[in-house]
Amino acid sequence: MTNTNRCDILREMVVGVGGSERSFTALRYGLELARASGREVKAVIVDAVRVSLQMAQAPGDILQRFVSEAERVAHIEGERIARRAARLAEDLNLKMKVEHDSGPVAECLALAASRASLLVVGKRGHRDEHGGFLGTNTELLARLVRVPVLLTPKDFRPIEELVVAYAAKEPGARNLVLARQLCDVLRARLRVVTVAKNTKAGESVLAQAQQALGDYEAPIAYDVLIGRVADELRKATGKESLLLLGASGHSRTYHLLLGDVTVEAMRSANGPVLLSSKAESPAST
Repeated sequence: MTNTNRCDILREMVVGVGGSERSFTALRYGLELARASGREVKAVIVDAVRVSLQMAQAPGDILQRFVSEAERVAHIEGERIARRAARLAEDLNLKMKVEHDSGPVAECLALAASRASLLVVGKRGHRDEHGGFLGTNTELLARLVRVPVLLTPKDFRPIEELVVAYAAKEPGARNLVLARQLCDVLRARLRVVTVAKNTKAGESVLAQAQQALGDYEAPIAYDVLIGRVADELRKATGKESLLLLGASGHSRTYHLLLGDVTVEAMRSANGPVLLSSKAESPAST
């Protein structure tokens, strides 16, 4: 049974799918979000051709033959990935769009995300026998795109809890609105946490969150965490928890910075991580 509650970021979902198992986990998360929201997900498969520095220095005719063959192999691999993705969607009885692109993976997915409301990618380790797909590009994508990014772990787990890492500054208030929408769609529990120097300071921050969520009817848990931010957020999340992090460290200039704490929390969280966008979401259509 689908849930048709409104959640803006689930309006147009794009999933980066490569040859690794982690990318198919990302697709599973995307498809399950589509099921819950009554929306449709788009799988973007990038036929990436990699040319080594040594090969790039080869004579022009040899290089051209190599590139042509590499493009052929990449296309065949892309078609194989597309068939497997289609089988996964069929097994889950869900509809899915498929889009092929070619070029640098991060740039292609960033372009696809520019026309979407959410990008879903594997959190780390996108490497397979055909070369790296996301790997270090995951954090590059988090810097490049202006929409929220869902970073998924190695294995799929149904999302049962949404944990908001709350700070009494932008985009904290907007993240609470997003959290409410997601909890309604996913039928998940809501937990708001803040990492503070002491209990009194943390309770002051959470009081603002309680005020903002005052009219929310579902039960909400509030917790003050004391310690290193990334460590405490890791301990606060399980494999069935979705951690919502603000993008307050984003600078929309060349070579964007996420901030050390955000990056460490992204890497170490036990379950999926949703990095909200500092920019406003694309207008609903």
